[in-house]
Amino acid sequence: MKKKQAGFLLAAAVLFLSMGTGVAAEEARHYVTAAEENYTIDEELLDTLTAEEKKGYLDYMASNIVYDNLTSFDYEYVRNEFTPAFGMLYVTSDEESINSAADHLLEVMQNMEPEGDPESKKIYLWDGENIPTLSTDYTENVDWLCHSAPDFQPYLLEMLIPEDETPKGAVICVPGGDRGAAALNEAYETAVAFNELGYQCFLVQNRQNNYPWSPKESGVDVARAIRYVRAHAEEYRISLDEIAVSGASNGGATCVSSLVYYGDRHSVSEYFPDYVPDELDEISAVPDVFLALYPAVDILNGYSEQRDEDMEKVIDTVEEIPFPPTFLVIGEEDTDRLFEGALQIISACRSQEVPADLHVFEGAPHGFGGLGITTAGQVFENTAVWTELADTFMQNRYAS
Repeated sequence: MKKKQAGFLLAAAVLFLSMGTGVAAEEARHYVTAAEENYTIDEELLDTLTAEEKKGYLDYMASNIVYDNLTSFDYEYVRNEFTPAFGMLYVTSDEESINSAADHLLEVMQNMEPEGDPESKKIYLWDGENIPTLSTDYTENVDWLCHSAPDFQPYLLEMLIPEDETPKGAVICVPGGDRGAAALNEAYETAVAFNELGYQCFLVQNRQNNYPWSPKESGVDVARAIRYVRAHAEEYRISLDEIAVSGASNGGATCVSSLVYYGDRHSVSEYFPDYVPDELDEISAVPDVFLALYPAVDILNGYSEQRDEDMEKVIDTVEEIPFPPTFLVIGEEDTDRLFEGALQIISACRSQEVPADLHVFEGAPHGFGGLGITTAGQVFENTAVWTELADTFMQNRYAS
């Protein structure tokens, strides 16, 4: 096959670990490392991979090219063409099906061109030399198990309403999973819905709260995003006290981490001794409203899908988490564990006399997203009203 470029190029390179690295040939593994080159769908490399390796490689590359840059591509094409092709690869298991799905995904991606320069649309949250980090052990993305390369830098994407409209506030959208496809239905489509309701929106691409990072690192990225938007409130034509954060699934857990570790009680430097504070650290990282979309938390039984034992050193009970006014939605078909977590959050708000709203949608599963559409394309129309209900909740809070 000929080497093709899919869509556009991003900063980094796909390399093949060879005998020259000091690793025996039979032990050599593919990995992604930092380099001042570009992401490329390399079909010559694909020819050397097993079916499972090919699946992992394309999952990683497609996520980084498209889902990390959703504001640069035609939404209808991403939702109706790219995402089904991506999903088909994800669910296949036998070699013939993987190869067929891979060929189809490549074909779909050949028809994708970005609108403008994707890199210019990213607002990086940290100075590249001063990112709060707990460990530097992550240097190789072996077999593309993580959607983020070792040199990943968290950033925001703006999704703003027209200049001739008066914003009702801001909503910062945090996707679930480990980003990837969840950025489409749990962040981008959430922002689309809130744009239509009159809110300035921001899509966060943060470090994930499990391997290779941690809840502290993912949480500090969200805290930084809130501080950034608040610091630029005048530019975005919003009030300092009308900033909400929306966290879906694992993104909801990340938002809770942000509240626990980086509410006004604690500083970033407490957890990251090598971090050098700047002017943004003087700004509150507490959102004025927390929009919790089926958050992946069960705080009393281990906090999240990945137990965060450090949180138990910071708080003794759920009631100690400084929740802002909280609007929580969950599907009737979600897990018992996440229902328990939702009730814990609402109970904590009640004990603190913090306004809270809880909505359960009949027949809806986990992952129905901002518009009531799962990444697999299943539609749950009854859930699509949640953003309108959240709008009413926010406006009532801001008016009080």
